[in-house]
Amino acid sequence: MTYRPSVPPASMPPYPAHPAPHAESIQADTPSNEPDESGQANGISVPTKILGAAVGIGSAAIVAALLYARQRKA
Repeated sequence: MTYRPSVPPASMPPYPAHPAPHAESIQADTPSNEPDESGQANGISVPTKILGAAVGIGSAAIVAALLYARQRKA
C-alpha cells in the first residue's frame, strides 16, 4: 500500500504521470559485442578517438594554466 496525499480534483493534471509502456519498448534488442560490417565493435572511428583525446588533453592544459595563473597572483 502506497501513501497518496490528498489533492483537490482541480489540481490533478490532465495527463497520466506515468504513461503505459509501448509494445516496442518492452521487447528490447539484446546488444551484441560482435563487430558490425565496418569492423568496429563500439562504433567509434579512430579519427574520432584521436580528436576526443586531443580535446581532453587540451582542456586539461587550460584548467592547469588557469589554476597556475590564479596561484601566481596570490
